[in-house]
Amino acid sequence: MEPMINPHVSRLNRYLPFSVSHDQIYEEYQSDQDGKSLETIALQYVLRALREGARCIILTGDAGHGKTHLCRRLIEGHLKYQTAESRLLLLEKCDGREAIQPASGSGIALRIHKDFSEIDTSRAYQFIEEHGENDEEALIICANEGRLRAVISAENSGDVCRKLKELFRSTFVTGKSSLDGKFHVVNLNFQSVASESSATGTSLVRRAMNDWVGDGRRWATTSCGQCSLKPECPIHWNRLMLGDNGAFSEPRMEKLEALFSTVERLGYVITIREMLMLISYIVTGGLTCADVRDKVRRHTERGWQSEYAFYNLLFGNPEEISTERLFRGIPILQAINRLDPGKTARRTVDERLLNGDEIFPAG
Repeated sequence: MEPMINPHVSRLNRYLPFSVSHDQIYEEYQSDQDGKSLETIALQYVLRALREGARCIILTGDAGHGKTHLCRRLIEGHLKYQTAESRLLLLEKCDGREAIQPASGSGIALRIHKDFSEIDTSRAYQFIEEHGENDEEALIICANEGRLRAVISAENSGDVCRKLKELFRSTFVTGKSSLDGKFHVVNLNFQSVASESSATGTSLVRRAMNDWVGDGRRWATTSCGQCSLKPECPIHWNRLMLGDNGAFSEPRMEKLEALFSTVERLGYVITIREMLMLISYIVTGGLTCADVRDKVRRHTERGWQSEYAFYNLLFGNPEEISTERLFRGIPILQAINRLDPGKTARRTVDERLLNGDEIFPAG
């Protein structure tokens, strides 16, 4: 057998912020082959709201929560365009200048502005006033919280902005995204990546892991299966540890979900972008297939792979990536680092952690 290149490993690396080819982090640059589509509660909510007569929907939240991705999915799910067409429309027709008509010719059109930070405040509130109550189309606006507050609270803003301001305030009190079914503010900062969806029964973390790690087709016999470096490859080992559908991969997945959930409960808002970057990182360690080949050639003995094991990557960094660079690129790792069980030594706790799956007999 010869060393092989797995295109899926290359794809995972394009989600890493310290990779030279990190284009897949951003929706606008994703390809049909490499793009990641996740069914979220937010998407289901917005599609239902449009069916029930919504005319103005604000998507707000921190960068990386998937506002642009939601816009593309609305073009597919509501307007019924194919994926390739929806990506093109996202790039060319989502600056708010014109409404996008349904592919079938029937149904309500969407006027989408995917980045409200591109225009100044006065133009922004005028845009809302002009298009926020149009019976012929529905308005979709993406804006982070700071920008949204500034626009709807502007001194000369009109009636539509005042309605949105009242609704925005009420979302923090009532938890409801709409008061009348016509205006909606969907705050994606309230979106959890670790909680189970009532529709799917699984979390976003698990669905992404199952797709990227658990799907054997992505680790096909024509790549990893026939690679001579497979026994020495830490990427392949991480894939087996997390996605082999064996007796111990499920407990590992549950513990990863618990880790994400703990970080969220401590007040850290995990964006979908960060979740995908972290999964890519703990599977590959930032290594490509070519990097593995080079390391095998340089190291005559095994052992170098340990720093790339997923459980070590969660709480440490490989030699090629500094801690500062790692935390700057994937900030959630700094929050996870504070939960490192290795930083506090308590024998009873350590023994329970080591034998969490009751692999070893008592004593």
